[in-house]
Amino acid sequence: PTVWYDAQYVTLDTHNTNVIELLDRSGNGIDADTSSTSTPLYTLSDSTFNGYPSLDFQEDHNMESSDTNLLNCSNGFTMYMVLQVKDITDTFSFLAGFTNGETWNQGWGMLYYSGNLGSWSDLTNAHIFKFRYDRTNLLGEIIGPSSVGETTSPFTPSVTNPTGEGIRLGDGNSNTFQIGAKISEYLYYNSPLTSEEQNKTESYLK
Repeated sequence: PTVWYDAQYVTLDTHNTNVIELLDRSGNGIDADTSSTSTPLYTLSDSTFNGYPSLDFQEDHNMESSDTNLLNCSNGFTMYMVLQVKDITDTFSFLAGFTNGETWNQGWGMLYYSGNLGSWSDLTNAHIFKFRYDRTNLLGEIIGPSSVGETTSPFTPSVTNPTGEGIRLGDGNSNTFQIGAKISEYLYYNSPLTSEEQNKTESYLK
């Protein structure tokens, strides 16, 4: 992975209750922190994720990675999130994004729009969310108890990489576009994974 956030690899506050930094397991040093005074809550053993840790994003919680050219997605990308969506707080509720300000005409984003993500809505169970772009199509899939099979949409315009931005979790560059969700793992690849690579990644995450 270009970026690999795992809730087992975090820095906690002095009370060991909130996450102040996500440590990048990829080896690229693309750690994530937050400028918010309110940071995600930490659960060491979360039954929603088979006893693995989780970060609970609520209210104005968000985290952002450092900015680096390694995030550039001009040649495509693949992203996975292991999460439980808990509540939808706004018409545009971002799970993750690598985009510019609140304009959103650069980079990419995965968000709930007007209370749903396609026809899917499960605010109880954990799922694996998948988002892939190969310069020809955008592909989305939700893996889990309320699964949604692979859906593709043609998308051939050139993607402009935002400058001065990192990958954001939990908002769309503003607390107005936050979401309530628990996240256990996040993977980002700065290329469209092959079918074999996707199968290996998904087998690991399952």
